[in-house]
Amino acid sequence: MKVTIRNLIGLPVAVALLLAAVHLGASPGQEEGGGTGGASEAMPELDLPDTLPLIPVRPDPSAWDYDDMSQSYDFEILSSGYWFTPVPDDPINEYLNEQLNANIEINFLPGDDLVNQLTTRFIAGDPPAITTLSFGQKNVAKKLHEDGLLLNVEPYLQYLPTWQQFLTKDYKAWATSSDDGVMYGLPRYPVFADNWGLQIRKDWLEQFGMDAPRTESELFEFAQRVVREDPNGTGSADTWFMGGAGDGNGFTMLEPFRTMYGHPGWNVKDGVINHPNLDGTSKSFVLWLKRLRDAGVLHPDWFTISWENFTAYSMNDQIGMVYYPGWNLIFENTTAHDGNLAVSDVWQPIDPPMSDDGRGGAYGPGGRPGRLLISPKSLEQDQGLVKRIMHFHDFITYPNQGNIEVIEGGGEAIFPGSGERHFYPETGLHSLAFADDHPGIHDPEYLPLGNWNVLSISLRWKTYEAPPYADDDPLRDTKARDWAGGLLDQMVIPMPRVRDFELLIDLDASTATRIKDLQLQRELEFILGERDISEWDAYLEEWKQAGGEELMKVAAEQLGASMP
Repeated sequence: MKVTIRNLIGLPVAVALLLAAVHLGASPGQEEGGGTGGASEAMPELDLPDTLPLIPVRPDPSAWDYDDMSQSYDFEILSSGYWFTPVPDDPINEYLNEQLNANIEINFLPGDDLVNQLTTRFIAGDPPAITTLSFGQKNVAKKLHEDGLLLNVEPYLQYLPTWQQFLTKDYKAWATSSDDGVMYGLPRYPVFADNWGLQIRKDWLEQFGMDAPRTESELFEFAQRVVREDPNGTGSADTWFMGGAGDGNGFTMLEPFRTMYGHPGWNVKDGVINHPNLDGTSKSFVLWLKRLRDAGVLHPDWFTISWENFTAYSMNDQIGMVYYPGWNLIFENTTAHDGNLAVSDVWQPIDPPMSDDGRGGAYGPGGRPGRLLISPKSLEQDQGLVKRIMHFHDFITYPNQGNIEVIEGGGEAIFPGSGERHFYPETGLHSLAFADDHPGIHDPEYLPLGNWNVLSISLRWKTYEAPPYADDDPLRDTKARDWAGGLLDQMVIPMPRVRDFELLIDLDASTATRIKDLQLQRELEFILGERDISEWDAYLEEWKQAGGEELMKVAAEQLGASMP
């Protein structure tokens, strides 16, 4: 039996055009505002974790016995991507079709195009069975849920034995409506789950006779010496401590310094709602960036330069510290130096820095959901199709074989001889090394296979094969490079981070954007000296009047905190 998603909709187009006002009634077997969601079995209680797992485990394949594999289903996936040229006879798609007895159609679009097409498809009564939305596109899903158009996924969590390991309590709260308690999407772990850290030139530290800095004073000493002591040996004044690399839209690489003074976002302190603007955190951060700028240790275009342009300076031995995932930093630097592995040994992460008076010592929140996967409510009409979709979700979730084979461009089952892949059950980590002739990496025709990354990749559980390597190993250089980068990641991941309270609150998007833009504008004025720091309290009053006070009340209510 083949069932297509478009056969399940039947939403009159004339009615659907009133999308903003539509609220569909309850389906058979479902109570208004939630209920069972049409699940065919009673929903068991789930003991969700507090944090992402250290050692993810593969379930026994019998965990998917709920899915009648004798039945074949068609379904469509709509996702954002990186490349938009279709792959002829996509071997990853073929592999999944064979493994899951399905005919899966997947379409990758640029982010804005995806939202426009998704809205149009819902209006036409022909939505895809699965859509992957980015973290920042959650409001799209929220609006569709408010219009009664999305599947309540909570009853189907029982069919996701692997996914449950990564579904933290805070993740679930983030994907659940605060109005009716319905979970309208599946939060996916991110690509970079706690991998981002401040990476410093350790060879320059050695030149200066310095230990890795821990406090703002030690950081400032390092910053001054980077500029004054010609650490790259060119004889020119061409080295700088850091830069923002935010293309004029934020402090970006410099933003982690905000946590040197406190929590960087909405939070609860001693039962009272708090924000970095309220407890002195943002003021101290602004004074720190002003100190760096005034001392001339930041790149001259520190605020306006784009990320891509700024990385050219770090690759060219002109920057002393960056905020980066370790593997990506090493990969980009060795690639820029024609594979020279020597450049893989010049970086090391530092512990989260502290202020001189002892604040900080933790990085900002890490591991926010990377994706929100949604499905239309009309799927309730075919429980067999829903189960196959849940089976698909779980099959490609790490560390299942479907993930190892599919997500990083195609594994041994798809491209024989494509490289070496290992899973280490005792640590929950996996490693891989691609062969030089791996089609999914080096053949332009297969480059769009990298789009499959979007569905389920994460670097948190990746390690790499340690040296020594055999002299005749054709993957020797690749393994050495990846080992160096992966080691930096595994050093950063266990470092302390503050809790992400903002996953638990649902603020008005337009108000939140307005005060965020105001905050960036005013902070930049203080940093550039266009406004004196003595006017900080006047700015805070402006911030409150622009919406900060309003959001504070909402955040306090949703977090169960009192007002200051």
